[in-house]
Amino acid sequence: MPDTALQGQVPLADRATGRAAEGYICNLRVAGTHPGRVFSALDQYQHCLYVPDETWAGAGAQTTHAGLAAGTGVGVRVLDMTDPEHPKQTSLLTSPMALAPDESLTVNDRRGLLVMDSTFDSQLDVYDIKADCEHPKLIGTFDMQPASGHAGWFSPDGNTFWMTNIFGVCTSCRSGGGGKAGPTVFPVDVTDPAKPKLMGEWAEPGGSGTTGGSATTAGRPTPARRPTTRRTTACWSTGRRRRGARRWTARRASSPASRWTDRPVRTCSPSATAASRS
Repeated sequence: MPDTALQGQVPLADRATGRAAEGYICNLRVAGTHPGRVFSALDQYQHCLYVPDETWAGAGAQTTHAGLAAGTGVGVRVLDMTDPEHPKQTSLLTSPMALAPDESLTVNDRRGLLVMDSTFDSQLDVYDIKADCEHPKLIGTFDMQPASGHAGWFSPDGNTFWMTNIFGVCTSCRSGGGGKAGPTVFPVDVTDPAKPKLMGEWAEPGGSGTTGGSATTAGRPTPARRPTTRRTTACWSTGRRRRGARRWTARRASSPASRWTDRPVRTCSPSATAASRS
């Protein structure tokens, strides 16, 4: 229904008459529809839209975190949106994480990559969509233990994917207790999407979980043979409040002939340094 006041307002008169319960279009109109269920995240690349068909219905009945989201979906529907009034499904992705990507499904336009993880799971699905967005090619499903997922985001250059866990638990990780609790932010180097590498981990103070976030690269890229330092700044939400900026610093060796090198980082912090290819 059209707005009856300023966009975003819900007038008292509309609440009194029940008009507010009918909703507002907020300058939008339905151009087309396609059957399916969308729990949360969806993303696009070129003329393609990637829509997870899943639901968390019944998940609240789980007495443990195990299997909360796994297997609840049909898969990720790939829709050709060339004609937005008549979306056309071209593929259905059914890799392990595509069955329940929750809030993690993310595209990086620069690299032409589609990545997904899943709640309480340590695996990461990586797809190549650059060659043919209508028919994504699965590069692989990778176990990133001790990382665990639920959501995530790319660095702008597409070389780092940040896996995040809303509950700080990994039920698919191998441990004596059947799970790992603690860190909730995990930067993964996907410079080579066929060989992703876990670079570190970050635990929220007070044990908070982590949902969505974003990252930006400060500074300009410098010529390949010049020593350089670039910082990747990430911000994320814990569900209760938005966290401040945390920095992972990427440093190039002083020798002009040196390449980027990886150094393992056990726990990332605002001052921690992790060599990456971001």
